[in-house]
Amino acid sequence: MNFITTLKKILKIDLYEDYIWMSPSYIDVLQTDTYIEGTKVLRGIHKNCNIILRENANLEIDGEFQGKIIGLGNNIVRLKGSFSGILSCYKLIMLKGSKMEGNFMIDRFVIPSNSGCIIEGNFKNHESLSNEIDFQYIKNLIMI
Repeated sequence: MNFITTLKKILKIDLYEDYIWMSPSYIDVLQTDTYIEGTKVLRGIHKNCNIILRENANLEIDGEFQGKIIGLGNNIVRLKGSFSGILSCYKLIMLKGSKMEGNFMIDRFVIPSNSGCIIEGNFKNHESLSNEIDFQYIKNLIMI
């Protein structure tokens, strides 16, 4: 590990360049409820959808998304377009000009300076967000 990498780790600094994904697969059509593994890029306009990210799964939204995205652990969501709804993930990376609104439970943000990003909504802890998420439904979906 070089000096810069060590320093970033100690200071907990994240840069967009640290999260370039190689060979993601693309999703153009979503079912109402979708269970995602691996690294995916969601393109287009999607409304009233629910996404469950398996542990270590990553998602980029390149377009518009309305609904719920629930990460089951160590998930990164990268926003290139707009998001509205409920988002629960480990890390959110907002790219230039992206917009998000709704209720969020996010541990870490990566937002470039001078990005023009718009964030409207409420940040909540797990307990208050659980009133809006049917975790029993998610557990049943995972068991399928």
